[in-house]
Amino acid sequence: MKFPSIVLSFFASAAFVFAEVPANRGHIVVDQTTITFEKLKGYSVSNPGDQSGKAPAIFLSEADGASTINITPLIGKVKEASKTPEGIKALLTRFSDQYAKGSVEGRVLLKEASWGKSSGAYASFTDPKLKEEEKIPEGKFLKVTIGVFKIDGELFLARIFHNQKVGLENAVRVLKSVRIEAGGDDDGE
Repeated sequence: MKFPSIVLSFFASAAFVFAEVPANRGHIVVDQTTITFEKLKGYSVSNPGDQSGKAPAIFLSEADGASTINITPLIGKVKEASKTPEGIKALLTRFSDQYAKGSVEGRVLLKEASWGKSSGAYASFTDPKLKEEEKIPEGKFLKVTIGVFKIDGELFLARIFHNQKVGLENAVRVLKSVRIEAGGDDDGE
């Protein structure tokens, strides 16, 4: 039986997309842009969309539940002016306000970060109800760290829910591994 050439073409292009992403890397596609990232050992990878369910996101959960990493590309969602250092800080403040109000810190304390050609800002917030807990209940997180980072000229919103420093360190590792490639036609993991 012969397959129509369009079907064969589809499978050939899909195979090319998957062949380009090594097993230790995941990928998502946003507005025809493929974004790849490192899959961390001990973390499960899913692509449920951001918390509003509207956009693809990088979503990793540590097997023991100690941390969750959610990195949402803001491709096509922000104005060019937001990509400046001042714009990044303004976005971070806007995304962080909900966490700052009820936190131990009580306000957004921005910290800047950069690596290679990437840069951004982040802030961490501590849950006052869990601060004195010896063992954090399952599904709860002592800290949330929110960051806005410019990677390969595009902005990403990172939300890291964690109970220990290692969760934050792993999130930084994933952020540093993000690569953007033009073109893409498939959602993936």
